[in-house]
Amino acid sequence: MRLSGEESHLRIATDYSSLADMSTPLKNLVDLPFLINRIKLVTLSPKSCWSTISGEQPDSTKLLKGMLLPLIIAGAVAQIIRLWAIGVDMGPFGRWHADLFPTLFSQLFAAIIQVALFFVSVELVQRLAQFFSGSATRERAMSLVAHAMLPSLAAGILWVVPLPGFLMLTLALILAVVGLYAFYQGVSVMTSVTEQNRLGFTASLIGITLLVGLVLNWVVGSSPRPPLS
Repeated sequence: MRLSGEESHLRIATDYSSLADMSTPLKNLVDLPFLINRIKLVTLSPKSCWSTISGEQPDSTKLLKGMLLPLIIAGAVAQIIRLWAIGVDMGPFGRWHADLFPTLFSQLFAAIIQVALFFVSVELVQRLAQFFSGSATRERAMSLVAHAMLPSLAAGILWVVPLPGFLMLTLALILAVVGLYAFYQGVSVMTSVTEQNRLGFTASLIGITLLVGLVLNWVVGSSPRPPLS
């Protein structure tokens, strides 16, 4: 059936209205200005940021779905664009481009590992807090870990910028160190662990998390993958 010009415009307007309605939950879920400001807060003020964070009532849904997952997904997309679309400068050998499907699968597995390590770290914070004579609710442990991950997760998005690889690696390393320092500063505030014990607390969590990460990489890396051709 052919639509008249007026009916066609009405149909298009209705379609756009429907799309706007569908995007509303996403806008409500990811508060982009808040996320950007929170990244800046932790990255630029890794010590003093906890005076603001500790005074808030932690919202596990907002921490996970409004902060962590969007950054993990954005970082994975940035890596795919960098490796597949932009490519890696190999100097006199030209520019190397990764195959799309292996890159998609590797970034999917990397995202799964990041989410798993987040929950492992939250559990460790609670248990280590008790071991070091402190205490932490699950929500405060999630807030501590999620905010400390923000600098390194933000660094993942920057891979879409076509800068030399060594510069990106240097920047990623610097932001990872900033995140660790922010975590160290937030331990006493968020878990009631004394300042004398927070170094041992932080070192214990890093060591255990690295071990768990190696195991997860081995398990996920050795799992069967669908054929790519």
